[in-house]
Amino acid sequence: MRNADLNGQNHLKRAKNSRYETSRRKKNKKKIRITKKTAVVCVILLLFVCYFVVHMAKMEYEYWQLHTEQSKLEQQLEDEKLENSQLKDELSQSDKKSYIEYLAKKYLGLIYPDEKIYVPLEEEDKK
Repeated sequence: MRNADLNGQNHLKRAKNSRYETSRRKKNKKKIRITKKTAVVCVILLLFVCYFVVHMAKMEYEYWQLHTEQSKLEQQLEDEKLENSQLKDELSQSDKKSYIEYLAKKYLGLIYPDEKIYVPLEEEDKK
């Protein structure tokens, strides 16, 4: 009877162990199922993150282009302001007799009747 009791106890221990292993296997299977679900969720989240990263990269590139264009336009504005100030100076001098004489000599080749023009010989040789 003792052998029968020992065999019965061993059998119970094995049964408990096998139940434990079975429940452990079930837990592992559940973990695998959860892992698959988690993987799907992770892939979806990864796709969303990739979409937003690409969107942010596009926005950063557009910002860079606009910043470059802004700096070019600012430089152009400075150039136009300089030209404007030069034209204002020229306009303020336009009423002066000396400026009118300068323009007449430079662009029209006009001279006073008693004025003499000297032409250097070097310039005649070049023509």
